[in-house]
Parts: sequence; C-alpha cells; structure tokens
Amino acid sequence: MELFKEILNILYLLSGPFIAIFAYFALQQIKVAKESISINSTRDSLKLTAEQVKYYNNIIIPLQNEFNTYIKSIGTKAFQAKAFIPDKAFDTNFEGIVRKLVPLANEIESFSLYFTSGVASEEQAYHSLSFTYCSNIGEILPLISEVANGKHAYTATAELYSIWQNRNENENLLKNKSEIDVRLSSIKAKCIKPIGT
Repeated sequence: MELFKEILNILYLLSGPFIAIFAYFALQQIKVAKESISINSTRDSLKLTAEQVKYYNNIIIPLQNEFNTYIKSIGTKAFQAKAFIPDKAFDTNFEGIVRKLVPLANEIESFSLYFTSGVASEEQAYHSLSFTYCSNIGEILPLISEVANGKHAYTATAELYSIWQNRNENENLLKNKSEIDVRLSSIKAKCIKPIGT
C-alpha cells in the first residue's frame, strides 16, 4: 500500500509539468483559432464588398440611368442646380418621378446598409465607387428625404453619402494644399528696404 501511495505521489508531482505543457499548447491552439477567425472574417468582408461593388454596377447604375432618362424625358430642371429646386415639369410628373425613384432609393439603401453596419468594408468600396455614388446620391438625396417624409427611412444612404463626401472633400483639400505648398516654396518673396534702415 505504501508503494502505491508513493507511485501516486510521484505521478501527482509529474503531472504538474504535463498540465503546464498541455495548457501551453491549448493556449497556442486558441491563439491560432482566433487568428484564423480574424482572417476568415476579413476575407468574408472583402468578398462581400466585392459582391456589393458588382451589385452597384449591375443593378443600381442601370436603375440610376433609367431614372435620369425619365427625368430628361419630362424636361424638369429640378436636379440641375446644386440645390434641388422643383419646377412645373417636376410638380406635374411627381407621381411618375416617385415611381422611378423608390425602387432606386430602396436598392441604394440596401447597398449602403452593408457598409454603414460594418458588414462590408466601406474603405475598400470607397476607392471603386465613391465618385459615382456621391455624384448620383448628391442629386437625388433631397428628393429621397422628401419621399421619406420625415421618417427614419434611407438613413444608411445619407450616412454613407456623408462619410464618402467628407472623405472626398478632405482628399481634394489635401491635394490642393500640397499643390499650394509646392507653389509657395518655389516663390521667392522679395522686399526692398527703405534707405537708411
């Protein structure tokens, strides 16, 4: 019986390092699993981003073109100014405009939601679509807001537009600043001091 107790004590003492080694390898596996999850999540986000860019090009742009063609056909100038200004042609054809606008606005909202929720990478999509998105949305956003009639509809569209428009403006200002800095550094300012000073 004494021999059995000694064997158990020795096994107990030896189990400490084995447990430590086992714990170390288990923690390493957890670290690898976390990295794998992060990589898979990033890959899935980029894949979804690419799908949404394709969706924008294949679905939304044709709807936008259809809307623009309709607007030209009715002769309204409401969308030509920097500010949306309804005119007689717009008022007369308001129901037709809304019929063309709502499917377009719904598709844009669905698209925008992927990015504003963080499911897809808005930074990656920005490089491909920001110019087109901002120019198209900038023209119709006031009308979309009017159609929403004060409800919290189309908020993802407005949020993504704001993010991308501000980033575009920031990039343009930084580019202009760089050009101005280069021009300023090339100009030698000269002063003529009065005689006797």
